[in-house]
Amino acid sequence: MATDLDRTVPIAPGLHFRGDAATPTVYHGCSAAVEHLRRLDFAATHRRRSHTIRVLHDLDISPRHRSPWRDDACSIADLVTDIADYRDRAKFACAHRFRGCPCEITAHLEFACTRIQLEHAIAAALASGQLTGRGRHHLQQIERTIIEWHDEYVPNFVEHLAIEATSAHEIYWRIRNLRPAPETIESLAHRYTRGAQPPTELPTAQLTHPSPEQSRRGCGLARALTRLPRIGDVTRADRAYTMGRYDIAAHRYRRSLTEAPTDPSTWAGLALAMTRTDPRNELTLLFERPEVVARFYAIVLGTRHDRGLADALRWLGGATRHTLSID
Repeated sequence: MATDLDRTVPIAPGLHFRGDAATPTVYHGCSAAVEHLRRLDFAATHRRRSHTIRVLHDLDISPRHRSPWRDDACSIADLVTDIADYRDRAKFACAHRFRGCPCEITAHLEFACTRIQLEHAIAAALASGQLTGRGRHHLQQIERTIIEWHDEYVPNFVEHLAIEATSAHEIYWRIRNLRPAPETIESLAHRYTRGAQPPTELPTAQLTHPSPEQSRRGCGLARALTRLPRIGDVTRADRAYTMGRYDIAAHRYRRSLTEAPTDPSTWAGLALAMTRTDPRNELTLLFERPEVVARFYAIVLGTRHDRGLADALRWLGGATRHTLSID
């Protein structure tokens, strides 16, 4: 039974403990081939959950953490569970990258994405202070496996897609789930419009509940990049980006901001498009503190003080950026 359970987790088509995420990752596994294993999913889920309990000091269910595979904040228990699940999925994808089947590129892409995402997730879990000694040892073992995976061949263009998709989703997640206090953002905008110097530090942000509209959407660009060559239902801006038409994509993202100035999916696409069209600009803040940039620029956008996003980023870049982003 234990062997069957271990075999079930990496190839079962459904996710265990998945939140209401609208940014799905497309897996190359054939659901028909594993149909007979679905009856074991329930047992596998409980086996994974019981292991998670043993690696934590307490089963904290407060949603305080970012999982690269979820659109909403999750608990440390769910983060550890995700790490174990996706480690197994990465193993499965790694073994199926050279089978000569039509899904070979998708297997490469899934492996490359998950390899990067696991590194980020493990770092967050180890820094949480909520793991037992056994838990730290367990994640460090997975970390060693990931280090070995760096020697595995992945086509260069697939590696770039994986990096871009991961970055896009992180920007999306931060804008969607983190919100600075409105009065601090208004104060920033007031200083900017008066031509004053930037503050010594940027405001912190707190976790918030996304709006119902945002809950129905995912990160469009991350979804488009990980679904190649089947792009599917994405915006015209996302489609232009995946086709390499970065100037057009940036223009369309900026135009979308006039209708929804804090839309996290639009900002994720614009950040990546700007790195392609004008890499000389100071764009670090778009990746480090996008939740501040988006809400700050939403106030300035379209006013007589709007000197362009590049100017706003340069001004904000004068502040100290290494502040806590989650209270």
